[in-house]
Amino acid sequence: GGGAAAAEADKKKAEQLKKLVENELTLIEAARNSFLPMMKQHKYKDIVATLTTQVAAYQTDEGKAAFKVLIDRYTRLQKMKTFVVAQLNADPFRWGMDIPRVGSMDVIGADETVVKIKDRSIPWTEISTAQMKKFLDHYLASSKLTVKVLAEQNLAAAIFCFENGGLKAAAGYAEKAVELAPDLQDEVKRLLPL
Repeated sequence: GGGAAAAEADKKKAEQLKKLVENELTLIEAARNSFLPMMKQHKYKDIVATLTTQVAAYQTDEGKAAFKVLIDRYTRLQKMKTFVVAQLNADPFRWGMDIPRVGSMDVIGADETVVKIKDRSIPWTEISTAQMKKFLDHYLASSKLTVKVLAEQNLAAAIFCFENGGLKAAAGYAEKAVELAPDLQDEVKRLLPL
């Protein structure tokens, strides 16, 4: 009867779909790895722009969902950078910049491309992961920000640490985000496999 043939066809279809899902997830992981150098230079906007052009490549629900996680992570990192720039301008960070062989210098402002100290501007591409974390921690400790902003930026800090391989730190920020805004719980779960 046709039952066996139909079952065989269904099985084949399921196997093809499984393979497609695996291929798409592998592609996404490769994309994530390929962006590491740009991420270290805080070029989140460029990453989002590049990813947006690739969205059509994903056909499976799993692939689309995983791809959306990637885009949403980098979008939050871009917002985090914008937040840090705004804070550095509104509330300059005394002794905030660690300069090798010089010591700590006051940060007097920033924009999308540079961080400004007294005698020069340092490109964001030269701002280390540790230095960015120092900026984040300084402003996340601020009492001037709303709970909502603090929660969102703690989530961004968690993503920042996660993408830079600091899983323990990421878990700490993620916990803080949910503590501040319990409604972020699902978003934290979706964006961070912690």
